[in-house]
Amino acid sequence: MPKMTRRQFNRLMSLGLPGLSLIAGHAFAQDRSARGGKPVMDHIIWIVPDLEEGRRMFQEMTGVGSVLGGITPGRPSSHNALASLGNGAYLEIFSPRIAMSNGRWLDMVNKDGKPHLVSYALRVEDRFAALQKNIPASGLKGNGPRSMGRDRPDGIAMRWQLMTVAGSSVDLSLPFFIDWLDTRPHPSEEIGRAHV
Repeated sequence: MPKMTRRQFNRLMSLGLPGLSLIAGHAFAQDRSARGGKPVMDHIIWIVPDLEEGRRMFQEMTGVGSVLGGITPGRPSSHNALASLGNGAYLEIFSPRIAMSNGRWLDMVNKDGKPHLVSYALRVEDRFAALQKNIPASGLKGNGPRSMGRDRPDGIAMRWQLMTVAGSSVDLSLPFFIDWLDTRPHPSEEIGRAHV
């Protein structure tokens, strides 16, 4: 599957979340490992009213296809699709109408029926140890970690933990953090194999 070019990525970034373009360069960084607890770009979330329509729209805009993300326990169908951004990062096309019964993202797509870039994840590989040590000094508050998971279409279970931060006037522009625990391979490595 072709990977997104920088030009295609910049076009996508211009469609949504204010300030998100500031992190565009991180998606193309050469070192994709989160060594020593230093976070690196993991993925960007683009919410859409309808998953299949969002996938089609994304492919028309960028020329890059996506694959279904799999089933979250307790859900009847996939609520997301993934597209490679290259260098270990990916875009998550997310349908809150499938995945959520309430919440800000669901309210956004229900209000105007349009896609929105809403957030981005930075990857760590130290079980959030550095974040938990440094967050109090920043004046922010850490929430989590929270365990999550889904089963890929090929049946392989993926498990991870999330941590969020809050407490500033730009909470909606802050990233969240993900540790993929021992899940291998990383989703960005498997997108082209159509079973992420």
